[in-house]
Parts: sequence; structure tokens; C-alpha cells
Amino acid sequence: AFASLLVGLPLWLLNWRVAQSQALADSDLGDHARRSVIRKAYLYLELFATVIGGMVSAGFLVYNLINAVLGNGISNFWTAVLNQLAVLIVFIVLLVYHLLALRADGTARADVLLEKQSKYQMVVFDADGKFGNAVKSVFAKRAPQVPLTVVDANSELPADLNADAVILPGSLAVNTPEKVEAWLRSFGGNKLIVSDEAAGVFWMNDFEQAADSAKSLAEGQDLRPQSSKRTTSIWTFVAYVFAALFACQLLFGLLMFGVSMVTGF
Repeated sequence: AFASLLVGLPLWLLNWRVAQSQALADSDLGDHARRSVIRKAYLYLELFATVIGGMVSAGFLVYNLINAVLGNGISNFWTAVLNQLAVLIVFIVLLVYHLLALRADGTARADVLLEKQSKYQMVVFDADGKFGNAVKSVFAKRAPQVPLTVVDANSELPADLNADAVILPGSLAVNTPEKVEAWLRSFGGNKLIVSDEAAGVFWMNDFEQAADSAKSLAEGQDLRPQSSKRTTSIWTFVAYVFAALFACQLLFGLLMFGVSMVTGF
């Protein structure tokens, strides 16, 4: 064990300190290092290894303690228990350390994203007063950091109106006032169009939905506004359940394999 530490610990420290210094940098280099596939793969692999190792050592420790209580303890009981406890502590320390490193990466990434959101200007064109308030209430819950400016499309537009993206109701998209249309011609950003309660205006997600809607109209049926939210299929949940069961079976098999390698049966 000492020989392994003598060889492996300096090598690990040499590479890990460089990786950590890059990941802790408050710059584009630090953001790139935190999003590195190699870094994430190492952290998740280390977490997986420490969890499995901790489970094996904890299981073996409990096994010896139960045997001792039942009167079947081994001759060098305290030496074995202390060794297993030491191994368990090592795995716990490694697990906590790498978990904190992964959490710090996520926190730093979240701070960067929040800063980007706070610099992204959004403009909402409103015609009746209801649409703007509805957008503001949703943004307050889902994207509170994004600056949002509501502009009345029927009044004079501010001369200094600037935006990175705009949100339009469907009724304004098909019947745009002249001043808003002139401003949009010179606007080079993204335009987000949201369905509203405009009569006879329905936004289709794809050609298949357009064909089905046309068939329904031809048959005299009424169309209802379609939501852009995709529902998860029942088969997706079934696949998740089977995947979870397989993962549990795999972890249990690895645990039993580790115990059998240590105990010899």
C-alpha cells in the first residue's frame, strides 16, 4: 500500500492540481475546463468507484461485526475491523472530496449562466395588456434573471429600444402594426412567437400537425390551440424503470463479487 501511494499520489497530485487550477479560474478557460468531457468522466468514474468500494468495505465490516456478535469471530478480529474501517474512511474521504469538486463545478457553471442571462435583453410586444403581464409572470418563475421590457405595439416605440430577442403574440405576427413591422425589419435577433387567443390563428409544430388540422377543419371540427409541450410516452417510463432495476442488479452483483473476493467464498 505504501509503495502504491509513493508512486500514485505524486502523479495524481501533479495532474489534479493543474486541472483544478484551470477549473477554478474565473474566465473562459475555466468554463471550458469545467465543461471538459475528460474532467466530468473522471469525476463520475471516481464517484462510482468510491461508492462501490465503500459499499464493499462497509459490507465486509458489518459482516465481521455480525459474526463476532454471533460468536463466530476470527482470531485477529480487531486488526481486521480496524483495517476495514480505515479503508471505509479512505473511500468516504475520496467520495466527499470529489463530490464537492463536482458541486463546485456546477455552482460555477450556474453563476456563469446567470451572468449571461442578466445581459440578455428581451422585448415583449403587447397589444392588449394581458399578453405582456402573462409573459412577465412566467418569466418571474422560469427565467427571473433575464431582463424583460414590455412595449405597447399600438403606441410610439422608444427611440432607444434595443433587444437581443423579441417575443410576439400570434395575433401581432400575422397582423403587425406598421411601426413594429418597420422596427422588426431592422432587427437581426431572434423572434419568439407565442400562440394567443387570436380567432382563427393556429400555430402548427410540423407538416403532420398541419395536415391533421386541415383534415379536422374539412370535417367541420373545431381546432384547439396546441401546446408545444411534449408528453412523455408510457414506454419511456417503463424503460426508466427497467434501467433502474438493471442498475440495482449490477450494483448488487459488484457488491457480492467484492465481498466474495475478500472473504473467499
